[in-house]
Amino acid sequence: MHQCDSKDNGKHLFAYYKEITKNYLLEVVVPHVRGQNGDTVLSAYLKSWNDFAMLTTLLQRMFVYLDRLYLKGAN
Repeated sequence: MHQCDSKDNGKHLFAYYKEITKNYLLEVVVPHVRGQNGDTVLSAYLKSWNDFAMLTTLLQRMFVYLDRLYLKGAN
């Protein structure tokens, strides 16, 4: 694998992040919320949103780690 600071890897990494986000929303959140009524929709959506927020936080931390350790000139 090439260094993370090459242009091609940045595109692949962003595409991977985008694909994870899209798959999570389509495969987990939508089926979980679909078929719910009234207050249960809000409860299901809130749980899904909190799980999604945790996923994005973990992915963001991964990018901070890569920035710090693998990119040239990063602090």
